[in-house]
Amino acid sequence: MKVLLPALLLLITITAKPQLTAKSLTFNGNTIGFYEFKPSDYATNTTYNYPVIIALHGVLERGNGTTDLPVLLTQGIPMFLAAGATMQFTWEGQHHGFIVLAPQMSTIYENWQNFYIDAMIDYVTLNLRIDPNKIFLTGYSLGGGGAWKYVTASATNASKIAGIVPAAGSPDGTVFCNIAQNQVAVWAFHAVDDQSVPVHFTTDAVAAINSCSPSVPARATIFPDGNHNIWNTRVYDTTNNTHYPNIYQWMIKVSRSLNPATNLPPVPNVGPDVSLIVPVKNFSLDGSASSDPDDIIVDYLWEKISGPAAAISSVDRPITAIVRSSYGLGMDLGIYQFRLRVQDYLSQTRYDTINVEVKLPPSGNALPAADAGADITLQGNATSVTLNGQGRDWDGFITAYNWVQLSGPKPATIALAGTNGPTMSAMTAPGVYNFEFTVTDNLGGVGKDTIAITQLVALPVTITYFKGKNLGNKNILNWGTSAELNNDHFEIRRSSDGNHFTTTGTVYSRQTGGSVDYTYEDLNALKGISFYQLKQVDKDGTATLSKIISLNNTNRIFAIEKYPNPVHNLLNISIEGNIQGKVIVAISDMQGRLVSTTAWNKDQSLIQKQVNVTALQSGIYQLIISFADGKKEINSFVKY
Repeated sequence: MKVLLPALLLLITITAKPQLTAKSLTFNGNTIGFYEFKPSDYATNTTYNYPVIIALHGVLERGNGTTDLPVLLTQGIPMFLAAGATMQFTWEGQHHGFIVLAPQMSTIYENWQNFYIDAMIDYVTLNLRIDPNKIFLTGYSLGGGGAWKYVTASATNASKIAGIVPAAGSPDGTVFCNIAQNQVAVWAFHAVDDQSVPVHFTTDAVAAINSCSPSVPARATIFPDGNHNIWNTRVYDTTNNTHYPNIYQWMIKVSRSLNPATNLPPVPNVGPDVSLIVPVKNFSLDGSASSDPDDIIVDYLWEKISGPAAAISSVDRPITAIVRSSYGLGMDLGIYQFRLRVQDYLSQTRYDTINVEVKLPPSGNALPAADAGADITLQGNATSVTLNGQGRDWDGFITAYNWVQLSGPKPATIALAGTNGPTMSAMTAPGVYNFEFTVTDNLGGVGKDTIAITQLVALPVTITYFKGKNLGNKNILNWGTSAELNNDHFEIRRSSDGNHFTTTGTVYSRQTGGSVDYTYEDLNALKGISFYQLKQVDKDGTATLSKIISLNNTNRIFAIEKYPNPVHNLLNISIEGNIQGKVIVAISDMQGRLVSTTAWNKDQSLIQKQVNVTALQSGIYQLIISFADGKKEINSFVKY
């Protein structure tokens, strides 16, 4: 029997973001800490039933659900919420917002337990104004595996969920037909070069779902790169930088209330045929007028049907495309025919075509085209470069070339300015040098193009690492630099919430001409989790900020470090503190099975040893270090 306490214990309120609150509830005897987010119009938009996102975190964000809860704000959707994301979107003229719940899984569990999701569904159903047909599960890494696990565990579970968005999660050993037979929409994400969870886990899962004759076919977006860290930069992005629609626009339209048997097909719309006068270096194709009457178009594909040779580029937003000449200097004369294929999330497919004619002007001279080449960045000590400009004319021929400098931090020297291959030199000052390339044809027609040459300035400081550990009542920060130019000092900034920082100490530069290692001890560390950031300050006052790290001050009498992470062969382990005696170092997989056990003798304050993990398969593992007095430390690492 499920037990849900009607009165919830309010633990923390993030005052800077009043809709994001930390809460706690008891469910079937389990205490669960979680963040709740409500859009700013929740109290006033009383006729709207909100869709719900349940966001599952990765293995490194586990905690006690109370003082550890702010760790969730460093990754995934909670990170975007803490940074000010409104979770409100407009799609096809309609305004929509999301409620978000982000539970924190206890460190006693190696994998997500289904009762966390059950608790969130019960809570949001009983306490908030929601659309029960629009409850979604998202998760990254271990959380992605948790999303897969929940909807494949049983038909009952699947029937509660409208869709899942797992990112780089491992769905090994699950019953995928539960998804197919219960109308759960799936949009899975992965990267080909993922070193932690191989990409085939996702592609195999999607293939398994689609082999079960689903009413809602599963789909996957596979990025060519990004490794095991695609969720913040690509999957959870609230814009359309990496895919169109994004996951939030998709969730706006996905619903369990939609009947696949009566689903209406999408309506592609590429606009009227177009005529263009040379010179035409490229032109755009736009399918943004396409629509779907009852759900959403999830896939756009532009294809060239006929016409002169051309290349189609639509990397960022496949709803649009750029067409260029195959050899890069102006489109050939002729009629180009293109077709747009659109597909909705239930796989209904339709097509539309457009003709683009590239032709000469009806009278007079066709102007020539000029191509100065791609922009250039000078590396190292280079201060000069030789260019290769090109010109083309459709009804005559090129008779003259010329290069001039338009702008830059100082005048450059141009040798052979009257040719298509000049040498630009004397670009010694850092900055951007802009040049204009002009071609003239036999009838006096002129074509122009520009090129930017960037001379880089040396970075004042290169920080190679920034890490920390808790020992006793102090937090110890360590960082290193490989090069320092005009560096004056580092300010150590500390925060209790990851948003509002104050300076707690200063470390001055030890410029030696080579690599330098620094240490700072925060002797007045806050109890619980503290966030730290380095502010590097130049001698002229210019400053840059490092990444943010978090440390948990538990007054522990020992500190453990492991590196590198991810690891391929040798895992370095350091144990520091006054505790001595026998130490058991064990490694277990994510199913809790021990794969190795080693005994060490700690007879001094600091011991440093290596564990060979070469024989382990790629994946996520737990490092379990046990001391003679019963104390235990559990950490995760990734083997690739």
